[in-house]
Amino acid sequence: MDKYVEKLNGFMEALGTMNKDTNRGSEYIVVKLQDGDRILPSLAVYHASLSDKHPPEYWHPTLIETHWARFETVAAKWFFEHKVMENLPEEMKKNLLAVFQDIINEMLGEYQVYELSTTPPVWYAALWDEFVFYSKYGIFLFHFSLYD
Repeated sequence: MDKYVEKLNGFMEALGTMNKDTNRGSEYIVVKLQDGDRILPSLAVYHASLSDKHPPEYWHPTLIETHWARFETVAAKWFFEHKVMENLPEEMKKNLLAVFQDIINEMLGEYQVYELSTTPPVWYAALWDEFVFYSKYGIFLFHFSLYD
């Protein structure tokens, strides 16, 4: 596994653990998608790996180019959703988000960020948000979700 992906997954898992609630779980992960110069074919390989009964096109992926501020807002919503995390001092929240951004910048350098919308043919999660980062170092899927 890529050392940066491993580092990000550890960071995100720690924040997800702090958001654990007795009625549900949180999953925050980053996945390096298949190498290539196009995002949708790389996503198709990933979606095919999730279900052998439904072809990738059944996920109906849509990408909308966005920017870091949108991604950061959504990540913050997930990272600080539980009361324990919500009540952290604002300075600590800013520091956690800055560390998150630093790791991503170190990993990707320049990148484009897309918000991913899908309509999965199978149960995927109760709620989720996904983003795809595209850079010369690869294509990365950021997944934030909660499940029962």
